[in-house]
Amino acid sequence: MQTPSSFARQLAAGQAIHLFLRRGARVLPVGGSARVFRQVWLAERMVSLQVQAAGDALYEAEASGWIQIEAPLHGAGVRFKVVQAPGLLQRWAARWRRLPSAALTNSA
Repeated sequence: MQTPSSFARQLAAGQAIHLFLRRGARVLPVGGSARVFRQVWLAERMVSLQVQAAGDALYEAEASGWIQIEAPLHGAGVRFKVVQAPGLLQRWAARWRRLPSAALTNSA
């Protein structure tokens, strides 16, 4: 099975980044502490809602959408890794490989 795509990023103190994540993607901490905000539409405005870290991940996307990751204003920067959820093609290929192989018999 192909591994889902992932990438690592680093933010200096006070920097922020916006990312679009698919459902199931995870943001994993590597170094430092970051704040994560989920971007939602509310009354025709984009609103940032701070999310709490869940387990070993800073954020796990329950639905596709935008998030913002902020490094603290003072102190060391933040390093994190984003692991995208496998796409539809990857999920189908994994299921196909798990199927028992069909043995063709010669009926003569």
